[in-house]
Amino acid sequence: MNEEYKQIECISKMKKEYFDKFCTIVEGYREKISDNLVIGDSAFTLHDFDHHCFDIYKIISEVLFDEELVYSEKYGLSERELYIMNLAVLFHDIGMSNGLDRARDNHSLNSADYIDRQFKDSRSVLSQNSDLSANEIKALKAIIIAHSNLKDRSVQESDNGLKSHKLQDYKARLGIIRTRFLAGVLRLADELDVSVERLGTGELQQELEEQEQKYNIIKNKQNCSEIEEKQMEEWKGFEKSLEFWHKLHLISSVERKEDDDKQIVLVVDDDYVQQKLDESQTETSIARQLVEIYSKINKELKEAVEISFTGKKLVNYVPIREIVITTEIESLNKEIDKSLNVRSLEPVSLEDKEDKKKLIL
Repeated sequence: MNEEYKQIECISKMKKEYFDKFCTIVEGYREKISDNLVIGDSAFTLHDFDHHCFDIYKIISEVLFDEELVYSEKYGLSERELYIMNLAVLFHDIGMSNGLDRARDNHSLNSADYIDRQFKDSRSVLSQNSDLSANEIKALKAIIIAHSNLKDRSVQESDNGLKSHKLQDYKARLGIIRTRFLAGVLRLADELDVSVERLGTGELQQELEEQEQKYNIIKNKQNCSEIEEKQMEEWKGFEKSLEFWHKLHLISSVERKEDDDKQIVLVVDDDYVQQKLDESQTETSIARQLVEIYSKINKELKEAVEISFTGKKLVNYVPIREIVITTEIESLNKEIDKSLNVRSLEPVSLEDKEDKKKLIL
């Protein structure tokens, strides 16, 4: 069983009492969290511990956090804030695991409900080992819910995601839990898990390709049986999920720029891109996919900076303010520029236009 997560800075920096509790909880739930790779014959992206959660911890530690400030005993996050943030990463997608409601739209709420049930169950690993107060469980649930917008008409846009009124400062056993900041960290790190690191094993990739072939055979039939119609219904989301899997190949890594701690670099996998070009895929289509990735992350970054990364101390905990893409393929550079220009023709604010100019190629 992979123990490398214990070496990641945001985890290893916890004091021993929190570190030990956290590792016990990880071992109690990592199998449950990972039990969601393929649902029936429909492939969903990895939301497991050993890839997705592991990647998020690395992104938080190596890309987002200013380690000198965040872990400072005098100026940084409190021990309990760091502990609760790590628990939020661990549990944020458990609402999509087998045996639970795996709907994507409200999976963050499902995850929070699961945490609530576990906390109230005196036999559970979380209840027996977390040492969390009722207020801290509220904070943990609020952070988890906010990592993904709820697709519910009863939830107003002005009270969704990072704007939620539940993201308040909760009293902890010691100090407070600043949930709006922690939710912003989780949400942005989750969005940044877009590289090949998330692909996992070749075995899973083969499974996806086999399922794609099976799905397309039925999809292209003129007359489907009742069983096949049912399968088509069960496979909702397959194409969207598969499209995301293909996009993951485009980015080899997500890094903090060495000479500018305000920039995140999306490093294009030029070898993979060249392979796709040799297979007759066009620079235009690849550029469009890259710009879609960039735009989605940039939107989350802007919102996190505006809503979560504010305040005298918090503004410096995560110094990132800009997303850039790097590729050595000049023809791809030009197509990315064109794709951005096409997007710029849409009605946008002056602020949005300035953000688009910051895409460095």
